[in-house]
Amino acid sequence: MVKRKIIVVLMALLMVVLTACSPPDQAEKNDDQVRITVSFSILADIVENVAGDKAEVDHIVPNGGDPHEYEPVPSDLRSVSESDVFFVNGLNLEQWISSLVENVSDTPIVELTEEVEPIEVSEGVHDPHAWLDPDNVKLYVDKAVEHLSEIDPANSNTYKENAAKYKERLDNLDESIRNKTESVPEDQRTIVLSENAFVYFGDAYGYETTGVWELNSHSEGTPRQVADLVDRLQTTSAPYVFLESTANPVHMESVSHDSGVPIYDQGLYTDGLPIDSSIDTYYEMMEVNARAITNALSE
Repeated sequence: MVKRKIIVVLMALLMVVLTACSPPDQAEKNDDQVRITVSFSILADIVENVAGDKAEVDHIVPNGGDPHEYEPVPSDLRSVSESDVFFVNGLNLEQWISSLVENVSDTPIVELTEEVEPIEVSEGVHDPHAWLDPDNVKLYVDKAVEHLSEIDPANSNTYKENAAKYKERLDNLDESIRNKTESVPEDQRTIVLSENAFVYFGDAYGYETTGVWELNSHSEGTPRQVADLVDRLQTTSAPYVFLESTANPVHMESVSHDSGVPIYDQGLYTDGLPIDSSIDTYYEMMEVNARAITNALSE
């Protein structure tokens, strides 16, 4: 607790220094646009679909980064402080930033999962990966519209129209995933990866999901966890296990070696868009995930 308070004070001081040293044109923003900061890349794409050209959207965790354990820097706090709203996922995903920002910024923090029905993965702990079900993303969209309309009522109708169009695309995405799932034998509908991040996806589309660990933590990937997953694999008909884009592959490589279940050659994206430009949007990310899952588990 003392260490956290020291970090808060130091980062607040650094933010003041950075602001004071910035040239005037760098600190100013376009007054015709709402300025939005979000926590990570997937949320940025979702919010951009609502905001369109009426807002400037920036995200803190870089593409390819892990939103569970990101370490904020002073420029992140400055970005949030200069924004009209800070959108986060919630469900305790971004403890690293919200607790700091609450102490140094008056920018409102909005959790986009406020209306999501959370799934409990252990006593008192809920899975934060609600965006892996497109139906939940429609709730994210509604929450973004609500708060952008409060901030910028003149463009409320535009936000609502953008949201309606995007939710139609999300409905199409949901239908596409359901159609793909039909090709997967029911006894092979098990998604296995390092972090059990596909709980919402599995709940929506009828897959069992499991992992070396439930949620990212400092005790992840212990030999006991690896051995337990190897044992669980003996009771499934899963033809493949998966790697995820932001996880260290060493744990799943051990699981694959010890269980004899191979790793599928296309990894899954869970916590962010990749660094390269191969996948630029949430929609594309989900298409890649659904294709990999259904192709692998249909074999």
